[in-house]
Amino acid sequence: MCLERDRNKNPLKVAKVDIVCYKGVQVPYEKWFKFKTWWLRKLRRFKDYQTYFSGDSITLGEIFVAQPVLSEEDLHIFDLNKDFIEEGFVHSFKNKRDAIEFAKDRCYVDVVECIIPAGTYYFEGMNNSETEGYVSTQIKYVKVIY
Repeated sequence: MCLERDRNKNPLKVAKVDIVCYKGVQVPYEKWFKFKTWWLRKLRRFKDYQTYFSGDSITLGEIFVAQPVLSEEDLHIFDLNKDFIEEGFVHSFKNKRDAIEFAKDRCYVDVVECIIPAGTYYFEGMNNSETEGYVSTQIKYVKVIY
């Protein structure tokens, strides 16, 4: 996923409070195939997931830190020079309905409600020029909502 932003309207920010957001996450294939049908999968929610694009392992209830960890200086360089942000951050959706639409179009994808914790660096913009979203240096995966 790629976040497109206008540098003048969407500068680097620090979350003053927890920000609720949403993320499409993928059930690892080895777990998925233990449950043959979509119905069984929806009845039994998994605790361990992986991110859809990068395949990083995540666990509900834990904070995930984007890799590589960027220094404050690197973050300010991003702020001055980047209109498109692809890596070095965790991407998420601002709206629940957009995350659900993302999941409906893909196999093995659930939607998790997340929090960008207070004190976290983040940018706002458009995911792939289609939906409102965030990129942040860390995110907490809270609960499965779809």
